Amino acid sequence: GIPRTSSSNVFTVNKIYELCLHKTTAPGENVTISLKNDNRSIYTKIKTFVEAYNNIVQLASTPLSKHLKSSKLIADLGSIALCYKNELDSMGLIVQQDASIEIDENLLLTSIDLEEKKEGTYISLRSFRNPLNKKIDHILINPVEYVAKAIVTYPDTSHRYDANIYACSLYSGLMFNRYC
Repeated sequence: GIPRTSSSNVFTVNKIYELCLHKTTAPGENVTISLKNDNRSIYTKIKTFVEAYNNIVQLASTPLSKHLKSSKLIADLGSIALCYKNELDSMGLIVQQDASIEIDENLLLTSIDLEEKKEGTYISLRSFRNPLNKKIDHILINPVEYVAKAIVTYPDTSHRYDANIYACSLYSGLMFNRYC
């Protein structure tokens, strides 16, 4: 280990970790300091992620979403969840028929403990989160794809453009009529 000295019982290691020593040790006796994940905090973050996901699914399922192509949104999100169903189910995130996710608290806490012993990589959760983030980015870029209303665009035809400014997304066409 690395020997440390301090004028008080509170000191910082590597400008990152603040340590507070509560009792003295006998001269020559070694002290071991180790780090451990806060499993309850990890559980809370996963629960928050699942609640946000379920809120999107629930919003798309409500009758108030008559102007949304909610079936497309649920199908897109549900297909991602179903692709990772086995991995999610094994860690306590049970994928339901309606594409929502239910948390089995005991199984999730157990899997968090096991992940910590395997260096905490959470590969199962990351493998689900990454394509979900890509789909959400796609929705943010082109939200019109999920609206059940006819969209009419009126491009300015008095100018000749080399590129079709509406090609990327209908949404971008609603924002720009010509490039600067």
